[in-house]
Amino acid sequence: MNEQHQKLIERMGRYYEADGLPRIAGRLFGYLLLEDEARSLDEMAAALAVSKTSVSTNARLLEQTGLLERVTRPGDRKDYYQLAADQSRMIELKMQGMQEMQSILESAAAVADESGADPSVRKRIRSMYRFNVEAYQVVTQLLESWTPEE
Repeated sequence: MNEQHQKLIERMGRYYEADGLPRIAGRLFGYLLLEDEARSLDEMAAALAVSKTSVSTNARLLEQTGLLERVTRPGDRKDYYQLAADQSRMIELKMQGMQEMQSILESAAAVADESGADPSVRKRIRSMYRFNVEAYQVVTQLLESWTPEE
């Protein structure tokens, strides 16, 4: 693995870590992003210089979120992992966060109204809520019209 690959893998790890997932999950995703075929747990652990247990745990996590798929090879009892063909699941996960933020902002608006908060505070909360709702609608439309390349 060259230095550019290593930098990209580390960058992906930091991205996923900032998003609340383990850094190794992001590194694993970054590694598989650059691979042309499915890789075994042993191959991934060696390439990333981490334990097979850590790779296994995080591969299952990414599989559960729909970002990786487990595949098998005829005559081979090992599991292999590759990126899921449709990565729109990544955006769907972000949308779940957007829905949660909408709920929080609705609660914030109610609290601000009930407590008689300054009009500027109530306006800010309403603006944030409206932006979140509109962003959610735009992303929903994108997902509905998106067709991955074949």
